[in-house]
Amino acid sequence: MLLEEIIHFDDLKEYMEIPKYSVSEIVIDSRLAYEGTAFVCLRGSFSDGHNYVFNAYLCGCRCFIAEKHLHDLPDDAIVLVVENTREMLAKMACRFYGNPSKKLRIIGLTGTKGKTTTALMITHILNECGLNCGYIGSNGVFFNKSWYKTQNTTPESLLLQKHLYDMLNSGVKYVVLEVSSQALYTYRVDGVKMDTVVFTNLGHDHIGKFEHPDHEHYINSKAHLFDDEFGAINCCRNIDDTMAERVTGHFSNTMINYSLKGNGEVNASNVQYYQGKGTIGVMFDIETEGKTYSAVIPMAGDFNVLNATCAFSVCMNYISDPEKITKALSTVKIDGRFEMYYAPNGAVFVIDYAHNGLSLSCALEELRKFCKGRLICLFGSVGGRTQNRREELGRAAGVYADYCIVTSDNPNYEDPSAIINDILYYVKSEKCPWSATEDRKTAIELAYNMAKDGDIVLLAGKGHESYQLINGVKEPFSERIILTKLINDEKKAILLNSKIQK
Repeated sequence: MLLEEIIHFDDLKEYMEIPKYSVSEIVIDSRLAYEGTAFVCLRGSFSDGHNYVFNAYLCGCRCFIAEKHLHDLPDDAIVLVVENTREMLAKMACRFYGNPSKKLRIIGLTGTKGKTTTALMITHILNECGLNCGYIGSNGVFFNKSWYKTQNTTPESLLLQKHLYDMLNSGVKYVVLEVSSQALYTYRVDGVKMDTVVFTNLGHDHIGKFEHPDHEHYINSKAHLFDDEFGAINCCRNIDDTMAERVTGHFSNTMINYSLKGNGEVNASNVQYYQGKGTIGVMFDIETEGKTYSAVIPMAGDFNVLNATCAFSVCMNYISDPEKITKALSTVKIDGRFEMYYAPNGAVFVIDYAHNGLSLSCALEELRKFCKGRLICLFGSVGGRTQNRREELGRAAGVYADYCIVTSDNPNYEDPSAIINDILYYVKSEKCPWSATEDRKTAIELAYNMAKDGDIVLLAGKGHESYQLINGVKEPFSERIILTKLINDEKKAILLNSKIQK
């Protein structure tokens, strides 16, 4: 594709003639540059792409999009100066991949918590009902049985457009997209045509050096998804949330409110908890348009009832038979979201992504409804994030759990012991018994060995993740593998012991 087709004259900060240059690929990593690529210089939290232009040049690249003049490059280099390279990258990516979102029906979700669960519920329902649906979010990218890891909840605009392009070409018709607040203010979803936009809730989180400067910025970033520029026809929002009107009130098309309190067009009611062999879950009714539908989800929590009601509300836009939607909900299973494991001695282990004070409080409160013994919480806090999160996590666990095991959760460049000590200050203030270890595997083994029949152990924070982020490196780490091995080893030991006794 010619350079002039993906960058226009009015995109430039300073007027210059755009030379005839054939672009085979757009890159943002100088190590991926080669002859025919266009290198876009992005400024990040830890590095600046402008510092790597000569590396890209040595790899064969001769086209550079930057926010300043690059005088050190040889004369045969093409340098186009723009106001903001992240914003420009989104435009370039849309044009390069032919604006695939215009030929897809995109469902974009934003909110402090519930995005992933709700997004995967919607994806599951649509696919179960025969509508070819892809997913992009915290749990990766998948469509047509293909799965890819993601670095961020919402990929960088260049990668996002490529995923949409690949989905379109593979026959996908619908895409469920988790839209983070950071993605909204860093232009990652610019140019994406939405069909339905969704608001789950808004709490105090993601404020810090590498996220949002303050809560107001966080709110405004979320609200951006509901602007007219995304072209959405429908909006589904959690009307029970006090920030719903502030975030979505300016949306100008069809609005569907869902609620647990009878405040919406789609309402959940008659919530009942059940516990069977090897499973716990919730039964409830969904009332809409004067009719009532029975629903079951194999997951605990009023918040998951709300997530399921949201998914139902969204899917009503695409599926004419509500009973098909509720039937699909009954078989939903989501990695790292209230994922259950059962020890031979009757203890229950739950893997969940709860990684801030609000989500951890909700998770523990809901598990308390099923817990006949002790409620044990194993958790940590991500390095490089706000001190407020550590206080919220420590207090939440200290208040709602019977015992806390504080450990590591992606400490990255921070000292894990320092993070743990920060959290423990607040756990101790709530008079909750505790233990601590930097090694998360050791912490899980400790929890497994102390859990008895009737106890529930919540492993919070990692969820779907299969790594620990340590000093910038994602080291392989899977809670489900560790738990599965502990359970299988215990089963083998029980079997061996029974044979010896015989």
